[in-house]
Amino acid sequence: MATKRSRAHGQAFTTLVGNFPYGSSPDHNLPVFQAPPPTRQAVSSQVVGFRDGAAHAVNINARINGAFAAKTASFTVNNNDFSTGAAVIILGDFELVSAVDYAIGAAVGNTATNIAAAITNLPGFTATPTGADVAVEYDAGTADIVDFSITHYGTITNFTAITPATGEMANGSPNISAPVLT
Repeated sequence: MATKRSRAHGQAFTTLVGNFPYGSSPDHNLPVFQAPPPTRQAVSSQVVGFRDGAAHAVNINARINGAFAAKTASFTVNNNDFSTGAAVIILGDFELVSAVDYAIGAAVGNTATNIAAAITNLPGFTATPTGADVAVEYDAGTADIVDFSITHYGTITNFTAITPATGEMANGSPNISAPVLT
Protein backbone atom coordinates (compact mmCIF):
# COMPACT_ATOMS: atom_id res chain seq x y z
CA MET A 1 0.00 0.00 0.00
CA ALA A 2 1.23 3.47 -0.83
CA THR A 3 2.61 5.53 2.03
CA LYS A 4 0.55 8.60 2.95
CA ARG A 5 2.65 11.72 3.42
CA SER A 6 1.94 14.56 5.82
CA ARG A 7 0.95 17.98 4.44
CA ALA A 8 1.87 21.49 5.50
CA HIS A 9 -1.77 22.57 5.32
CA GLY A 10 -5.02 21.20 6.65
CA GLN A 11 -7.96 19.57 4.94
CA ALA A 12 -10.44 21.73 3.04
CA PHE A 13 -13.69 22.52 4.85
CA THR A 14 -16.89 24.47 4.19
CA THR A 15 -18.12 27.32 6.35
CA LEU A 16 -21.00 29.79 6.24
CA VAL A 17 -20.27 33.48 5.72
CA GLY A 18 -22.84 36.06 6.79
CA ASN A 19 -23.46 39.02 4.53
CA PHE A 20 -26.14 41.60 3.76
CA PRO A 21 -28.12 41.34 0.52
CA TYR A 22 -26.98 44.87 -0.35
CA GLY A 23 -24.56 47.46 1.05
CA SER A 24 -24.38 47.51 4.84
CA SER A 25 -23.22 51.09 5.18
CA PRO A 26 -25.54 52.89 7.65
CA ASP A 27 -26.18 55.73 5.20
CA HIS A 28 -27.59 53.16 2.70
CA ASN A 29 -29.73 51.36 5.27
CA LEU A 30 -31.69 54.29 6.74
CA PRO A 31 -33.54 53.98 8.93
CA VAL A 32 -31.34 51.42 10.69
CA PHE A 33 -34.26 49.44 12.10
CA GLN A 34 -35.27 48.56 8.52
CA ALA A 35 -31.89 46.94 7.74
CA PRO A 36 -32.43 43.43 6.38
CA PRO A 37 -31.20 40.38 8.26
CA PRO A 38 -27.93 38.95 6.96
CA THR A 39 -27.98 36.03 4.53
CA ARG A 40 -25.45 33.23 4.44
CA GLN A 41 -23.39 31.55 1.73
CA ALA A 42 -21.23 28.45 2.01
CA VAL A 43 -17.61 28.96 0.98
CA SER A 44 -14.66 26.56 0.92
CA SER A 45 -11.71 27.23 3.19
CA GLN A 46 -8.36 25.63 3.89
CA VAL A 47 -5.33 26.43 5.98
CA VAL A 48 -2.53 28.19 4.10
CA GLY A 49 0.61 26.10 3.63
CA PHE A 50 4.18 27.26 3.11
CA ARG A 51 6.61 25.80 0.60
CA ASP A 52 9.99 27.19 -0.46
CA GLY A 53 9.46 30.21 1.81
CA ALA A 54 6.27 31.28 0.04
CA ALA A 55 2.66 30.91 1.09
CA HIS A 56 0.45 28.74 -1.07
CA ALA A 57 -3.17 29.70 -0.44
CA VAL A 58 -5.48 26.81 -1.19
CA ASN A 59 -9.27 27.20 -1.38
CA ILE A 60 -9.30 30.31 0.80
CA ASN A 61 -12.93 31.49 0.84
CA ALA A 62 -13.28 30.80 -2.86
CA ARG A 63 -15.86 29.69 -5.37
CA ILE A 64 -15.38 27.71 -8.53
CA ASN A 65 -15.76 29.25 -12.00
CA GLY A 66 -15.48 27.42 -15.31
CA ALA A 67 -15.69 23.93 -16.74
CA PHE A 68 -14.05 21.01 -14.95
CA ALA A 69 -10.74 19.56 -16.13
CA ALA A 70 -8.52 17.36 -13.98
CA LYS A 71 -4.92 18.13 -13.02
CA THR A 72 -2.49 16.18 -15.19
CA ALA A 73 1.01 14.69 -15.19
CA SER A 74 2.85 12.03 -17.17
CA PHE A 75 6.08 10.04 -17.35
CA THR A 76 7.69 7.22 -19.31
CA VAL A 77 9.11 3.97 -17.95
CA ASN A 78 12.34 3.87 -19.96
CA ASN A 79 14.35 1.24 -18.06
CA ASN A 80 12.97 -1.85 -16.34
CA ASP A 81 16.11 -2.57 -14.28
CA PHE A 82 15.36 -1.49 -10.69
CA SER A 83 18.17 -3.63 -9.18
CA THR A 84 20.47 -0.75 -8.19
CA GLY A 85 17.93 1.06 -6.01
CA ALA A 86 14.32 2.08 -5.59
CA ALA A 87 12.42 4.61 -7.65
CA VAL A 88 9.82 6.62 -5.71
CA ILE A 89 6.83 8.32 -7.35
CA ILE A 90 5.30 11.09 -5.22
CA LEU A 91 1.68 11.92 -6.02
CA GLY A 92 -0.07 14.31 -3.66
CA ASP A 93 -0.05 12.77 -0.20
CA PHE A 94 1.25 9.39 -1.41
CA GLU A 95 4.60 7.76 -2.18
CA LEU A 96 4.75 4.74 -4.49
CA VAL A 97 7.97 2.71 -4.11
CA SER A 98 9.16 0.37 -6.85
CA ALA A 99 8.76 -3.36 -6.09
CA VAL A 100 6.78 -2.44 -2.95
CA ASP A 101 3.70 -0.56 -4.18
CA TYR A 102 3.81 -1.77 -7.79
CA ALA A 103 5.30 -4.87 -9.40
CA ILE A 104 8.19 -4.65 -11.81
CA GLY A 105 6.92 -6.23 -15.04
CA ALA A 106 8.71 -8.33 -17.62
CA ALA A 107 9.02 -5.26 -19.88
CA VAL A 108 8.62 -1.47 -19.52
CA GLY A 109 5.03 -1.67 -20.84
CA ASN A 110 4.11 -4.19 -18.15
CA THR A 111 5.68 -2.02 -15.44
CA ALA A 112 3.78 1.02 -16.76
CA THR A 113 0.53 -0.97 -16.56
CA ASN A 114 1.31 -2.02 -12.96
CA ILE A 115 2.15 1.56 -11.96
CA ALA A 116 -1.08 2.85 -13.56
CA ALA A 117 -3.10 0.27 -11.60
CA ALA A 118 -1.40 1.31 -8.34
CA ILE A 119 -2.05 5.01 -9.03
CA THR A 120 -5.70 4.39 -9.92
CA ASN A 121 -6.16 2.77 -6.49
CA LEU A 122 -5.23 6.07 -4.80
CA PRO A 123 -8.19 8.31 -3.87
CA GLY A 124 -8.81 11.00 -6.51
CA PHE A 125 -6.23 9.67 -8.99
CA THR A 126 -6.58 7.80 -12.26
CA ALA A 127 -3.78 6.66 -14.55
CA THR A 128 -3.76 5.31 -18.07
CA PRO A 129 -0.85 3.33 -19.51
CA THR A 130 -0.04 3.59 -23.22
CA GLY A 131 2.92 1.38 -23.94
CA ALA A 132 5.66 2.61 -21.60
CA ASP A 133 3.93 5.97 -20.97
CA VAL A 134 1.75 6.67 -17.93
CA ALA A 135 -0.74 9.57 -18.00
CA VAL A 136 -1.99 10.62 -14.54
CA GLU A 137 -5.07 12.70 -13.63
CA TYR A 138 -6.23 14.06 -10.28
CA ASP A 139 -9.89 15.02 -10.00
CA ALA A 140 -10.63 15.25 -6.28
CA GLY A 141 -10.31 19.01 -5.95
CA THR A 142 -9.07 21.54 -8.42
CA ALA A 143 -7.65 24.09 -6.00
CA ASP A 144 -5.23 21.76 -4.26
CA ILE A 145 -1.52 21.87 -4.92
CA VAL A 146 -0.82 18.27 -5.88
CA ASP A 147 2.81 17.21 -5.51
CA PHE A 148 4.25 15.20 -8.40
CA SER A 149 7.87 14.13 -8.54
CA ILE A 150 9.99 11.06 -9.13
CA THR A 151 13.20 10.25 -7.27
CA HIS A 152 15.68 7.55 -8.32
CA TYR A 153 17.79 6.11 -5.51
CA GLY A 154 19.82 3.78 -7.72
CA THR A 155 22.32 4.36 -10.50
CA ILE A 156 19.73 3.72 -13.21
CA THR A 157 17.18 6.34 -14.28
CA ASN A 158 14.01 4.29 -14.67
CA PHE A 159 11.62 7.12 -15.59
CA THR A 160 12.01 9.93 -18.12
CA ALA A 161 9.81 12.53 -19.82
CA ILE A 162 8.50 13.60 -16.42
CA THR A 163 5.91 16.28 -17.18
CA PRO A 164 5.58 18.74 -15.58
CA ALA A 165 9.01 18.84 -13.97
CA THR A 166 7.98 21.57 -11.50
CA GLY A 167 7.25 19.24 -8.58
CA GLU A 168 3.47 19.76 -8.93
CA MET A 169 0.84 18.40 -11.29
CA ALA A 170 -0.28 20.73 -14.09
CA ASN A 171 -3.29 22.84 -13.11
CA GLY A 172 -6.70 21.79 -14.25
CA SER A 173 -9.80 23.88 -14.09
CA PRO A 174 -12.11 25.43 -13.05
CA ASN A 175 -10.37 28.49 -11.77
CA ILE A 176 -10.81 29.64 -8.20
CA SER A 177 -12.13 33.14 -7.64
CA ALA A 178 -13.49 35.32 -4.85
CA PRO A 179 -16.84 34.40 -3.32
CA VAL A 180 -20.04 36.01 -4.49
CA LEU A 181 -22.01 36.91 -1.40
CA THR A 182 -25.68 37.38 -2.15
